[in-house]
Amino acid sequence: MFLSFSEYKLLGGKTRDEPSFNRAELKARMKINSITFNRLRNEDPVRKIVKQLVLELIETGYCGSLDGLEKSSVSNEGRSASYETNEGKADALIKEWLANEEIDGIPLINRGGIQFAKVVRA
Repeated sequence: MFLSFSEYKLLGGKTRDEPSFNRAELKARMKINSITFNRLRNEDPVRKIVKQLVLELIETGYCGSLDGLEKSSVSNEGRSASYETNEGKADALIKEWLANEEIDGIPLINRGGIQFAKVVRA
C-alpha cells in the first residue's frame, strides 16, 4: 500500500469510508506501478511525493470511477447527462509528478528519446 487510510485522512482526504478508500488506493497504486514498471512497488518507506500523488489521484477521481467516465453536466430535470472521460488524465498526472524522480540515478519515468543505463564491467 502506498498510502494508508490514516495517512490519507491526515493529508486532508475527503473519502468518508475505508472500503471506498482502499478500492481507490488500489486503483491508483496499480496505475502508478504500470507507468513506473513496478519500480516503486517494494520501496520502503514510500516517498512523500508518491503518497501525495495517490491522494491527488483519489481526490480528482482519476482512478476512482469504475467505468472511467465522470459526469460533466446533468440537466435540471435529470433527462440528459453528458460525460467526460478520465482516460489518460491519471497517466499525465503521474508522469508530471514523477518526472524528476530517480532510482539510483536512473529516471523513474521514461521521457522518450535516448535512454542511458549504468554499465557494469566484468
